[in-house]
Amino acid sequence: MKKTLIALAISGISMTSMATFAESPSFNFVELGYTQIDIDDVPFDPDGFELDLNFELNENFYLSADYAKVDEMSTELKMSNIGFGFKSDISDSTAFFAQIDWSKIDAGEIDEDGYKVSTGVRSNVTNHLELTAAYEYLDIDDDSSNFFLFGAAYKMSDNVSMYADYKLESDMDQMSVGVRYSF
Repeated sequence: MKKTLIALAISGISMTSMATFAESPSFNFVELGYTQIDIDDVPFDPDGFELDLNFELNENFYLSADYAKVDEMSTELKMSNIGFGFKSDISDSTAFFAQIDWSKIDAGEIDEDGYKVSTGVRSNVTNHLELTAAYEYLDIDDDSSNFFLFGAAYKMSDNVSMYADYKLESDMDQMSVGVRYSF
């Protein structure tokens, strides 16, 4: 019993010291990954790739662009966003962000654009693990959706991370995994 308590105490000290040295997340990165969308009442799950780019303009503002292309059974869907964001550190290792994007969806005969508003937090819970939670509101051609995003990134080095994101909406969900390069 004493050995278990000592091991737990040492683990707690190690985790505390790791979290103490974690810095606020960087908003300078490029991501490339695999993504799959599961839409309710659709007999297939389109999958493909995504590319994301973020660039900090200064301490509080950044630019963002992303593109995803998925397909299945001769159906192709392309989604792109270009936006501007605000970020602010709320602790030594956590940042709040708010972002607005011009959004475009192209699915064959459907070619519409609109906007997306996002807000959330990103936190380096340790020197190697970043967690994200966000809310997104998407409005395309008078059709709107509410998304909840949960993500994690594991830092393999100072610049390279592996990431996994899960986005949930009432009629669909999206899973993404890939590599992030921070600069």
